[in-house]
Amino acid sequence: MLKRALTSVVLLVLGCLAAALVSEAAVRLLSPQPETPRWFEEDARYVYRLKKNFRQQYRFAGSDFVMDVRTNALGLRDGEWDPDAASACTRVLFLGDSFVFGYGVNVEDRFDTRLARLLEGEDRLYRLINAGVPGWGTIQETRFAQDHFGVFLPDILVLAFCGNDPSDDAQLLNGEMVFKEQGLIGFPGKAWLRNHSHLYRFVLRHTTVLRRALLRQDDNQEDATVHVDAQSAAVLTEDAWERSLDVIRELRSAFLEFNPSGRLLLLATNPEDATIRERLSSLDNGDSLRYLDLYDAVRNIPPEQRTLPFDRHWSVKMHAVVAEALAEAIRGLEDGA
Repeated sequence: MLKRALTSVVLLVLGCLAAALVSEAAVRLLSPQPETPRWFEEDARYVYRLKKNFRQQYRFAGSDFVMDVRTNALGLRDGEWDPDAASACTRVLFLGDSFVFGYGVNVEDRFDTRLARLLEGEDRLYRLINAGVPGWGTIQETRFAQDHFGVFLPDILVLAFCGNDPSDDAQLLNGEMVFKEQGLIGFPGKAWLRNHSHLYRFVLRHTTVLRRALLRQDDNQEDATVHVDAQSAAVLTEDAWERSLDVIRELRSAFLEFNPSGRLLLLATNPEDATIRERLSSLDNGDSLRYLDLYDAVRNIPPEQRTLPFDRHWSVKMHAVVAEALAEAIRGLEDGA
């Protein structure tokens, strides 16, 4: 009797393993899943940040493109910071999420690298610092900036606002934003599954999408005054918007206290969204805080060329256009326009 029961258990386990292997093969063939980004680490101040001195060759699912992610000693996807070499330069600190980080492109094609090349012939010397971290909201970005004013001594801040920033800020304040890798705590081998199993990532991804959809449905029922950003599909409430705009105003004030001649340049990662343009342009005071409207620069680019063929982030072409617009804007700031 016991032998028969053990045999049944073994057959059941083998059957489950066979089904899992077949499912894994099917997902890899029909719906290959993105790799797991391993460049994040938990942080008490920012919830999470980029690991220091880290490298990962990240291959996008369904594409041959490999994104080379390298971070420096400060945990930025940028070259090493040399304060002596930057002492005679106009220092520009870029703040933002995955668009500033350059998700989906390599550093040589990222907008700040292109901008550096465009500014090489100027009378002034420039040092550009990229502090983009995927998934950060405005609060985390401005918190990082203020924490590092004394490190980078910036003359210009460039804040790239993404349509999901207000919801990110709300999650942070409500304690709902957690370090992405905390989910690895649960059962032995979970980290291995996330790194190697397409089936596991498929199930995890679609469960997360369903949960977010249900949460958005609840939010829509509770608050009728919402704006849905076409780029991020984030639900933006009036309170969330005002909170994020106040954070930007506070950043400007803190920056002016640190550097009375400093300038804050604001742009939108989705410059065609009318609501975002209206909100951000309302902050422009014509002096210490300027809004760079990219609408005219990108509206003639066909929609399919604005994003990557394998991802919804900016294409190489968009990075080039943004760099050109920034070059003109920075020249204007330096000339007092």
